[in-house]
Amino acid sequence: MVDLNSDLGWVGVTRVETTDVALGGNEINLPNLANKQLASRDKWIRDQLEALVGLGDTTAQDSFDSFKTSGLASIAQGRLTLASGDPEAISDQLSAITLYYTPYVGDEISLWNATDSRWDVYQFTQRSLDLNGLASNTNYDIFAFDSSGAVALQAVPWTNSGAGTSARAEAISRRNGVYVKTSDNRRYLGSLRTTFSGQTDDSKQNRYLWNANNRIRKTMLKQMLGVGQYFYSSTAWRAANNDTSHQIRVIAGLQSALRVDSGMNSAPNSTTAASAQGGIGFDSTIVNSSQIWASRPNTTDQVLVTAFANLDVDEGYHYFQLLERGGANEGFFGEASSGNGTSGILALWEC
Repeated sequence: MVDLNSDLGWVGVTRVETTDVALGGNEINLPNLANKQLASRDKWIRDQLEALVGLGDTTAQDSFDSFKTSGLASIAQGRLTLASGDPEAISDQLSAITLYYTPYVGDEISLWNATDSRWDVYQFTQRSLDLNGLASNTNYDIFAFDSSGAVALQAVPWTNSGAGTSARAEAISRRNGVYVKTSDNRRYLGSLRTTFSGQTDDSKQNRYLWNANNRIRKTMLKQMLGVGQYFYSSTAWRAANNDTSHQIRVIAGLQSALRVDSGMNSAPNSTTAASAQGGIGFDSTIVNSSQIWASRPNTTDQVLVTAFANLDVDEGYHYFQLLERGGANEGFFGEASSGNGTSGILALWEC
């Protein structure tokens, strides 16, 4: 037995009449002629479908599979937040004891299926993680994983949480362009830093929650409210009013960039003119990291001296300190009387 010829393309099918004689073997005669015509039509239809979807082209099929994999891998539609039901909370969240992963641009997330070597898409409602037991002043990475068919969260502490010296305990790496925990492929959602044991903040001063996906800009600000005039005559850089609380702080899960601005109100101690400068300390209370700053002109007037810094921020914990230095008879104001100005440091942070 041999296969029928099916290379005729799209052809009509001969109808068998009552007067026709059925002869086997020869495809010119019925019924093999009709079968040949039907087989040819089937092959023509298959060829057209393969041309449309690339099934007959190995390169096209590989490209389609790669696109499908990378497309599923990129799905992560929620945000980490400290406010239940509010994925982009703007108001200060202080002493929070629960972390949430909340739907933001959608309610789906893809997680790596190691058993079948593929990305699976999950629809999720708000997930939560109790921060009880997390150590104080410590960085943590937050991962999502499949727990009995549902999305769950995991917090993994860093081995070093120091300013400018932070180091992860668990490496993260890219799978199909998506950051995962290298050891088990759990999806990396972001990072947080605790304040006290079991607590964290997301505030204008402490942006201690950072999202790997769907980041938004949030303001950062520390003003020297309630600080009257004081005097500093040294030309050495120091924390404003010798107070290290006048700073803003962040946790960065991946390398980022940040623009930081500062301003110090200054006025001399007497009618004698003096000089003043303001600066920004990047993980330092004595080193000025500003790229642009200026001295107060040689005048007895009250002047705002400013400083600006564009900084590359490595992953981990960092702070940005308001700095000052003066000269003979130099004075500063944290908050000038009669509402005549404040000193402070500010930034916009994507987190």
